[in-house]
Amino acid sequence: MGRKARIGITRDFFDKDGKLVMPGPMLKLLDEMPNVEYETFPELLPEVTPEQILGYDMVISRTRPRWTQRTFVGNNQLLCIHRSGVGYDMVDVPALTNAEVMLCITPA
Repeated sequence: MGRKARIGITRDFFDKDGKLVMPGPMLKLLDEMPNVEYETFPELLPEVTPEQILGYDMVISRTRPRWTQRTFVGNNQLLCIHRSGVGYDMVDVPALTNAEVMLCITPA
């Protein structure tokens, strides 16, 4: 049996008290997946850092943190970003392509 998939969740999904700001069963669904473990980023920075994505196979993100070329420096594990929202203004798509990271966008 292989290792569990590791998912990071950006802090902008939560209010200051740690409660989800969007309706829906996101965390419940993740809790029900036996081969998945997830963590919430400890803080919301304007730009996602290489340290924040370290150790994750996937990150679920909303609209606020910016994804840049610097984000992916040294990345050898992150496979995809699942972003809730619309548009590409916070995502450097060529940087994602160069880092071989897939981008999935779901309108919120």
